[in-house]
Amino acid sequence: MIREKIQGRILYTFYTVNLAGDVSEKLRSICTAEEFSRIDVLNVDKLLQLKTLPGYEQANILYSSDRLLKRLWEDAISIGDPQRTCPASFYQEEWERVIAEQEAFTLEEYLKINRVGGGKPLMAKQREALWPVFAAYQSLMDERRLFDYKTAMYRYRQAISEQVDVRYRHIIVDETQDFNSSDLRLLRTLAGPEREDDLFLVGDARQRIYDRRVSLSSCGIRVRGRIHRLWLNYRTTYELQASATQLLEDESFDDLNGGPDSFPRYFSCTSGAPPQIGSFAREAEEIQWILSEIQQLLDCGVSTKNICLTAYTKNQVDYYQERLNNGGVRTYRLKSKSDDRSLDGIRVGTMHRVKGLEFQYMFVAGVNQGMFPPKISGQSKELLKQSKCLLYVALTRAQKGAYVCGYGTSQSEFLTALSEM
Repeated sequence: MIREKIQGRILYTFYTVNLAGDVSEKLRSICTAEEFSRIDVLNVDKLLQLKTLPGYEQANILYSSDRLLKRLWEDAISIGDPQRTCPASFYQEEWERVIAEQEAFTLEEYLKINRVGGGKPLMAKQREALWPVFAAYQSLMDERRLFDYKTAMYRYRQAISEQVDVRYRHIIVDETQDFNSSDLRLLRTLAGPEREDDLFLVGDARQRIYDRRVSLSSCGIRVRGRIHRLWLNYRTTYELQASATQLLEDESFDDLNGGPDSFPRYFSCTSGAPPQIGSFAREAEEIQWILSEIQQLLDCGVSTKNICLTAYTKNQVDYYQERLNNGGVRTYRLKSKSDDRSLDGIRVGTMHRVKGLEFQYMFVAGVNQGMFPPKISGQSKELLKQSKCLLYVALTRAQKGAYVCGYGTSQSEFLTALSEM
């Protein structure tokens, strides 16, 4: 068994695209050259190799927002529901959240499943009336060699499940809460038959910033009685962790396996100042405050590459990057590729983009009433919860200090909450 572990390949996988370089750099620092040569560091999307299968060489994988996929649904509706009794958005959501999620690709399977995540109930006759569209959609996918992500995952997994050779001896899954059921089922398949130390998963439902809830056991991953809570925080100071956690104290979370998760109690190895809060009447005042605080950090010897400014939307990030550059501060935009630590500049990127990264100091800007949390979240408790989780993620990227600011005639509820802590 020991020799098998030594010789087997290891997969380290995650959801966020720009983590590969950061993870690889850290692994190189703790592994020998021989050890690192046996580790594949891959974003989960890279594991889907549908084009390598016979008959799928010309296949193209589409994601939810792709125009080609929208067109495919329109064509399927024209065939299966020419009277357009339901909008295209309904059919696509029913497919993604219910049918493909539970892999019910025939009418018989669709009639049997529990429509978890599908909203209001649908009786058998209603499902039968909808099915011609889903049948047409599947036929068009095969005919045009276009596949949505979950269908492509299913086809690929079915093909490789019959392979004798196990792809990986060990698989480490980081940020498990971000993965969907198709991703996790593929990982279970890549690991082969269940055995000791085949899968190691790390996740935190409080960092779930996408609308996904998956039970690990439903994906063939048995974790009951094997879950351990990690409570020692090596990155964030006690004050920053406490502030971030208190934002979520009124929300409920799961244990990633369908059960409830208790309110966490963390112990941080370091201590420091609580988040600094800046609330201003005008945007010019907010910018001036940010520039002043950044300059103080630079004067204290903090490198620009150890400071990051984040905001909710891409347009906001564009705005703050321009203002920083105009203020004489060099910036470096975080994109889909990994953060090149050899380049100077204050890191700037959306809150979604900074997930998984860490910096000594974080600036969370543009926390304006109606902007963040977004105005629409006032109509949905779930959207408000996602926004809280996103702010939690942004704050906990900081190792030493965090600054949270916004402007406007009224203060964002998030700034109010942080100010009262």
